[in-house]
Amino acid sequence: SSSSSSLSSLSSSQQRHSRGPSFITLCVAIRACRGDRGRRWADAVRLYAEALARAPGVREEEEARRSVVSALAAAGQWERAEKIFREHRTAASQRTYEHLLEAYARAGVWQGALALAGEMEARGCTLNAHVYRWLIASCNPRKKWRKALEILGDMRGKMLRPGGGVV
Repeated sequence: SSSSSSLSSLSSSQQRHSRGPSFITLCVAIRACRGDRGRRWADAVRLYAEALARAPGVREEEEARRSVVSALAAAGQWERAEKIFREHRTAASQRTYEHLLEAYARAGVWQGALALAGEMEARGCTLNAHVYRWLIASCNPRKKWRKALEILGDMRGKMLRPGGGVV
């Protein structure tokens, strides 16, 4: 696959240059691991560790975390995504929360998704249509249709329009 050859090229390039790839290059490579349903998630985790070592600050650490949680979500690796999400000392961004919700939804971890939404609200994040989409989707694999309808009602109560595949 093209991502496989890209990662090989990155590794070859790293061997030729003693400093290795830049932080930005590593984050781009991590995001590329999301493709093909996240089948390259182990590469994403390895690159993430390298990116953290090169991250010049907290903002960059969050960028790396968001990228790897996204790749792990695509792969259905919700436990690994959650572990990386929780091991940081800084607050997660809205997008990182949404990627973890995606991981929960793909695995049907609806109780974890609801707890995370509560945490998001407590931290001042917005429960937008994307968040509700993942909350509702998390109910699907476990056939929790009553809970999904309850979430949809809550969404409508907040005057949010269903979209992005919610209904």
